[in-house]
Amino acid sequence: GQQHLVGPNAVLRRMIESGRIASFILWGPPGTGKTTTTLGIISAFRAAGKKVVLAAPTGRAAKRMTEATGMEARTIHRMLELNSNLSDEDTHRVSFERNEENPLEADVIIIDDMISSGDSMIHTASELKKRNANRIFICSTFGLFTNGMDKFDKAYEEGAIAKVFTTNGVYQTPELLERPWYISCDMSKYIA
Repeated sequence: GQQHLVGPNAVLRRMIESGRIASFILWGPPGTGKTTTTLGIISAFRAAGKKVVLAAPTGRAAKRMTEATGMEARTIHRMLELNSNLSDEDTHRVSFERNEENPLEADVIIIDDMISSGDSMIHTASELKKRNANRIFICSTFGLFTNGMDKFDKAYEEGAIAKVFTTNGVYQTPELLERPWYISCDMSKYIA
């Protein structure tokens, strides 16, 4: 499968083996290997004695994740323990029991189908950094960069992202290939 990510000396394998866990985002359409990669990541982290927590934005996505991994996945709201004890006067304030003062007890948090939450990858990465995430890697099947690369350049310069991995399944401009934050994943051997 995804040897360029989890094989010997690959970025995710080195991260797992070193115990220095970064944040990263796997993104792509169905059938591109996200679940397979996630299963490998879960297996490696659990073998290293790390506590893994799974979540998704919706109940349906959490159920799908549970079925695919064999581990319990919860909605993000359940994972963060949404406080539903609101008074009639206080219906517009929502709080979570799990927050910066009371963080989750987990070494690794995997959130499936995050793109459906409506946030852009750069915004999500920036929010993770505000919460003291280490390095953030974005993995995307098709890196089209239809709005240009300026926002990614800025996010890299500001430390919001460490690297962006995409497949070479679409045309990659020479300018993209020269970016210090970009890594092209060669998929040509998988194309029949």
